[in-house]
Amino acid sequence: MDDYAARIWRTPVPPTPCLISAARAFPGAGEAGRWRNQTPLWLRSFGLQLEPELHGVVLRWARLTSGDWIAEVQVAVPTGHGSVPLVTWVSQAAVRAV
Repeated sequence: MDDYAARIWRTPVPPTPCLISAARAFPGAGEAGRWRNQTPLWLRSFGLQLEPELHGVVLRWARLTSGDWIAEVQVAVPTGHGSVPLVTWVSQAAVRAV
């Protein structure tokens, strides 16, 4: 059983720096169709700002039954007042090595 687990889970040591494509990681996010002047000021100040590419690190990889890989990544998503740490799973197509 452990042999199969080694084929499914990969943990880079140390975690690998990467760039995450927001369009591929979060399809459809940020496409509400509002003009900036129609967005409430509090939301512009404190909401998450999805940049086209986000700097992050790959914490581990997992293999799907289809054979594709997904990555558990940690990113600091910018806000109007700093950033918020986010750990999430994204497709391999969204991750690019730095």
